[in-house]
Amino acid sequence: MSSESGLLRPHNRPRVPLADLAVECGLRVVRTTREASPEATSAAGANPELPVIRGIAIGSASVEQGDLFVALSGLKTHGVHFAADALARGAVAVLTDPAGVDVLNAAGGLDVPLLVSEVADLRAVTAQCAAFLYGNPSADIRMAGITGTNGKTTSSFFLDAIARAAGERTGLLGTVEIRLGEDSEPSERTTVEAPVLQGFLARCKDVGTSLVTMEVSSHALALSRVRGTHFKVVGFTNLQHDHLDFHHTMEEYFEAKAVLFSAEYADRGVIVADDSWSRKLAVQSDIPLQTISTPLTDDLNFQATWKVVNVRLADHGLGLDFDLEGPDGARLASHSPLLGDVNVSNAALASIMARDLGYSPEDILRGLTQLAIVPGRMEVVSGPGEPLVIVDYAHTTEALEFALRSLRASHHAQGQGKLIGLTGSAGERDATKRPAMGRAVFDLADIAIITDDDPYSEDMSRIRSDLLEGITSSNQFQALDEREREARVLEIAGRGKAIEKAIELAKEGDTVLLAGRGHETIQEINGVKHHLDDRAFAREVLRRRRVSTPQM
Repeated sequence: MSSESGLLRPHNRPRVPLADLAVECGLRVVRTTREASPEATSAAGANPELPVIRGIAIGSASVEQGDLFVALSGLKTHGVHFAADALARGAVAVLTDPAGVDVLNAAGGLDVPLLVSEVADLRAVTAQCAAFLYGNPSADIRMAGITGTNGKTTSSFFLDAIARAAGERTGLLGTVEIRLGEDSEPSERTTVEAPVLQGFLARCKDVGTSLVTMEVSSHALALSRVRGTHFKVVGFTNLQHDHLDFHHTMEEYFEAKAVLFSAEYADRGVIVADDSWSRKLAVQSDIPLQTISTPLTDDLNFQATWKVVNVRLADHGLGLDFDLEGPDGARLASHSPLLGDVNVSNAALASIMARDLGYSPEDILRGLTQLAIVPGRMEVVSGPGEPLVIVDYAHTTEALEFALRSLRASHHAQGQGKLIGLTGSAGERDATKRPAMGRAVFDLADIAIITDDDPYSEDMSRIRSDLLEGITSSNQFQALDEREREARVLEIAGRGKAIEKAIELAKEGDTVLLAGRGHETIQEINGVKHHLDDRAFAREVLRRRRVSTPQM
């Protein structure tokens, strides 16, 4: 990478006077020093002592020389407690709220100017500052945003592949990676903080990027990370039970995502209208919309703009071909490189968004056909002569059901051989979904293996117990004798051991689904981070199996 901050800042860093930033964003400039009492100055007043701002950072560890450090109020402590570290790393000013100023005054002040926001949502102000500092880059780039519970990553990769097939330089931000052209960095979260986003978009603008596709999470919308970013088109995959530890109710979760489908954020939208939540979004959105119905729709009478038809196995045996029927007899041939109706939905969304952005039918089909894998999404890690072992990010009940049903329906599991499903559930997250997740694996797999995911600081045995509750309380489980129960349901502590057991139980012709972590490579247990990549681990188990199996 050519800069200290990799892809996340422009080559030519901005030079914006602090006073100009204060005026634009409605901020007060406050001087606090260790020798003098705080003195407020007018945000609009000229002050030759005020510095020039060259970047913005929320975390002190990401501060670079010339940055404005944003000190937010956190769950456990206020960000101003990290101001000294930020200054040591090169910050020349601090943006905070009145509470932060009080903390600094009590501690003796700082020898740099403070920008103070009277607006309660300091994150929204931060996003406004970042967009202004970097020259509102989303106004000069075609932006595509995709939201929904499941399918954001897959749909984003699909759309990006279409643009790349058209010969364009693209940017991609999401759960798996941040990518610009052929350069990429691992992503720490689905949607980055506003200063990182705006810095990346400025970098994209510098190098003439044609399209940036990004996943937009409900957390990001609720926390104003995408304020100041405007999209040519936005897409909606689905809304399913998840994140209620943060949003509390499905209605709040829905409203957080619905914000993206407003004129503030987008010109146009495309919605996969397979459930009541998506159709509710279509009714209340105030931007021009196209809707899609797929084989997964729960309302066959719904008249969508586009309808998925003629889904069939691709001629080469990899993925699914299908057609989209639209208004006035329009027809669009499309393809999903991944198996399963849910991935047909994802490919359909990407196809119509691409069409809306002006890509040709040839570009759409070529891009989707050429895409080899989406990391950790129905990713095959086994080879010929081995049981089919697939790693998928499915970490909600609906995603598990989609994945397992897809494998049962595919040519890999047409009644010949067992389907073995392995899952866990993250700790310190929405625990109410766990019993249903366990029940889904038991109902749809021949063997259900309950193990650990990312427990964080929660008791791993408690998480497994929650998952098992959905199994053991079912009538189907109660009807089994003890021997059948032991054969159908296994609780295995330690994800590595569970993966080994799943592959050990599988024979050629069987299918193993390792669900929940997908592309993730770090498992956090009681504050300690352990390296665990389901894909690499499973490949190693399969390699050892090949070595130990006598050749006939």
